Amino acid sequence: MEGGNQEEIEESSGQDSPENLDTPSEDAGGEDSSPDSSDPAQLDSTPLDPSEEQSEPSPDRSLSPDQPEILPSPLEEPISSPESLEEPVPQSETPKDDVALTEASQQPEVEDTSAEGQGSSEPVAEQSPDKLNGIVSEEENPKEPEPSQALPVTVNGVGASGDRNEPFHPWFKSAVTDAKKDGENIIFTLETTRLDESGKQFKVERIYDDFEWLHHCLTTDVDIGGIVIPPLPMRPVASAAEAAAKSRRELGSSSKTLKGDEFEKDMRKLEKYTSSLIKHSVFGREIAVGKFLTESDPPIRAKLRKNILNNLSKAVEGVIKGGHQDVDESFQKHRLNAANMLPLARDMNLNFQAKVHHSERLSGALNHFSTALCLVSSANSNRYTAQMNEMQLTFARSMEHLSHASTVFSVNDDRTLGFTLDLYSKYADSVKQMLGRRTVKLYEFDNAVKSFEKAKPLKKEAAEDLKNQREKEFSDISETAKQELGQYKKQRTIDFQQALVLYAEAKIKTARDVYALLAKDLSSIKTMEMDGS
Repeated sequence: MEGGNQEEIEESSGQDSPENLDTPSEDAGGEDSSPDSSDPAQLDSTPLDPSEEQSEPSPDRSLSPDQPEILPSPLEEPISSPESLEEPVPQSETPKDDVALTEASQQPEVEDTSAEGQGSSEPVAEQSPDKLNGIVSEEENPKEPEPSQALPVTVNGVGASGDRNEPFHPWFKSAVTDAKKDGENIIFTLETTRLDESGKQFKVERIYDDFEWLHHCLTTDVDIGGIVIPPLPMRPVASAAEAAAKSRRELGSSSKTLKGDEFEKDMRKLEKYTSSLIKHSVFGREIAVGKFLTESDPPIRAKLRKNILNNLSKAVEGVIKGGHQDVDESFQKHRLNAANMLPLARDMNLNFQAKVHHSERLSGALNHFSTALCLVSSANSNRYTAQMNEMQLTFARSMEHLSHASTVFSVNDDRTLGFTLDLYSKYADSVKQMLGRRTVKLYEFDNAVKSFEKAKPLKKEAAEDLKNQREKEFSDISETAKQELGQYKKQRTIDFQQALVLYAEAKIKTARDVYALLAKDLSSIKTMEMDGS
């Protein structure tokens, strides 16, 4: 089960295959021609809507910093193993090209702290993330901006003691650049740059258990009361049995196709997770995050125990205290919205994923149909049979084009809107849990007030101290929650806007390209010379 993608659909040999045709978007500025033109390149600028005059973007143009790349259309090239994808970032952030942390003549040293490269250091140019099929130039569009001011060289002694109210600028930028299988584990390579005057770079290797342990440490050692915690991605599929089960679930129980490894998808999700931690005003100051990104030795890989009874008791407690009426009307609305949004976000994500899987199934069915048309062609030299064979083979080629286009549609859908829907369906759960923690603090504060009012003179002072403590805890978590909710809603709006733009652009581009292919096939069938016609 090696490889990064689902098995590629073999293209029929001949000069009319998608690899040998020109891309419509590259000639979008040319003159229009009718679909019957003998030169397929003249079909490139023909839009789906005749009244549309907008030119298509060239394949090598950059969309915006850190946006996921769109697969090439069927006219460009077949899907090849894509590499790491970067997360979208707000358009208002400063691109890396506009900021200089080192002098132009200075090259940063890359410190390879992985097991294989530890101890070796050599000057290299600044590393850029891997590109997907050459669509977006990551060298021109870095994943994360760099602040112009000098940042601490080390993170020792800072931890969670930093002031949350002060403006925070990330101390690192990190990218997941590679993934390889090692038995039942997948080893991910992280390349990190320290955003200070030194610009020192690190290269470490981590497995999923390391990310899981980091998430556990951050959620237990940090006061997460009012924080919307970045969700940890699901464990990647590593074993052959899990891959076979996933293929049957997504492609249908009757499908004999085994989907390949999807390391690039896992890399992008983990990169988004680490980037969210780095940019967070609380988690970004944690020593554990700095060590995770820069130290060669992985964190302690202790097996995390899942205490079912403890989790059940917490769930029951949350249900009992979660119904407590809020004193702040705005937070009461937030709680109602969060309770309603969580099932809706999950349904949207599941339904969209089902649509993506249906496109994959359609691609497989069209490919089988194309193969069947080729198999029924007869080798008889009879001229009528030869004419029929020619028409069947042309029609089979058209089905092959549709099959490939369906694959491109499904992959693009999953990498644009599908990624964002999946991410924020998990964020919706994080928001609901944060509001639940605040409600528990409100419940404890109200009980402390009641206890103080009923306390006897000898216990009055202790009850008052407890009331003041609960009041301060509730005030602090409410203030943090307000800031977190504001930032979360702003970032969610930006991410969905970018995802929808990329989703629509990919749809339009691929539809125009497959239109040109089918128009050429139709022209070939129309111009065939048939006896008796």
